[in-house]
Amino acid sequence: MASVQRFQCEKKMLLRELLALTEGWKYDIEDISATKSIGPGRFNIFSESKPGWMLGSTLAISDPDVPYRIRYDEALYDFTANDLLVLGLTEPNPSGFWLSRYDVGPPAIYAMVYAPDGALSFKAKVEVYLEPVKEVSLYLYAHLIAYVDDLPKFQESLRRLNISEAVEKALLQKVSVS
Repeated sequence: MASVQRFQCEKKMLLRELLALTEGWKYDIEDISATKSIGPGRFNIFSESKPGWMLGSTLAISDPDVPYRIRYDEALYDFTANDLLVLGLTEPNPSGFWLSRYDVGPPAIYAMVYAPDGALSFKAKVEVYLEPVKEVSLYLYAHLIAYVDDLPKFQESLRRLNISEAVEKALLQKVSVS
């Protein structure tokens, strides 16, 4: 039982404490805070082709029906401000997705946040994009991503920390490119 509790504790602190003690990774901080007119069609905000973790992001836009899409590897998170409102996700919560502002204006501003308890891991690629059906204003996009830029160095630094084998395996399984 003690080893299970230790594993759960180490898993929870994985990125907050362990990542800061390792080597072979970098932060990517994106901040678009100038208003841009976009659409209709796909508008690529961000793409990264290295393994890592999305630690959080926020988006402010002028239309509550524009899908905010985060594709990581083959999976897709896809939601709108109206989706979050209908689901009652209007304050921070364990799912990580929530609506921080729903202002019909003028100007209309709808802000969506992804701030998970853990982190969204991806093995090969993460993309963030919008697909409006009409012209909209993008007021803000920001994110914090940690990505592995030297996998052997990262693996070696994990081993030097002498963490449990189960946590090391879980962490490396998340980012190792098969």
